[in-house]
Amino acid sequence: MRPLAVLSDKRIEALPDVPTLAELGFPAFEAYAWQGLVVSAGTPEPVVARLNTALNHALNSKEVTEQLEGLGIEPTPSTSEELAQQIRQDEVLWQPIVRSVGVTLD
Repeated sequence: MRPLAVLSDKRIEALPDVPTLAELGFPAFEAYAWQGLVVSAGTPEPVVARLNTALNHALNSKEVTEQLEGLGIEPTPSTSEELAQQIRQDEVLWQPIVRSVGVTLD
């Protein structure tokens, strides 16, 4: 299998010779697969902060970074506010598409 392009706005370290879609002439298309740690609504802020600190500590460690990069994942430590913003942005982007094709939850 030969990758043709990555969907991010920049090339990824794991595939440095694979261009972005923008480099191939499709500048308006970006899509990301991301992971985040979420907790139940109403979780006390000190608990959220402690979990975020621990997660960022792990994501900044050499061992975890090397493991993730070996899987083609670029660790991106962030704050709970940044994750909430990412979720809101993705909802605005993908909700019309999901609705237009009639996807529903069972």
